[in-house]
Amino acid sequence: MDVDGIIDRAELIEGLPFAHLEGVLSFKRALGRVKDLEHIRLIEEHLRGGSP
Repeated sequence: MDVDGIIDRAELIEGLPFAHLEGVLSFKRALGRVKDLEHIRLIEEHLRGGSP
């Protein structure tokens, strides 16, 4: 998934775009950057219903 696709599918809340976490997670996984590993873990935990 590309950044433009994530932005295009963002949900507007009070006029501000918010990307869906599934898209952000997919993008971060695809990049495979070490600095994203903690974010990936937190997003996955949140999507499973846990509280990071």
